[in-house]
Amino acid sequence: MARNVRQPATHLTVSGHGIYYMRVPIPRTSGGHGRKYLQLFLGTSDPDKAGRLSRLLLIETKAFMEQINQAVVDRDGVPIPYEALKARIETHYRAALETVKAKRNLAGPSQ
Repeated sequence: MARNVRQPATHLTVSGHGIYYMRVPIPRTSGGHGRKYLQLFLGTSDPDKAGRLSRLLLIETKAFMEQINQAVVDRDGVPIPYEALKARIETHYRAALETVKAKRNLAGPSQ
């Protein structure tokens, strides 16, 4: 009889050290340079905890990513450089990850 093994979410990947990280899409600027994804380490080797953290993180950052997807050009119509766009996304996601982890710690282990 086959075991019911749950597959991890497609945006989650395990590093060589067994720690989960989340792949966050980076919108393409008109130049099209750079990676398509930012890797954000979740700091856990537990697949269930990684799944919960990533879902909460996606909820926490949904509005921000909608703004980013619409703002790949600045006010003057000039494409935002890839490195600047990546830095904005990375900074926001790292802050959101700390917020989500803090909320989970305050709410207790059941969430």
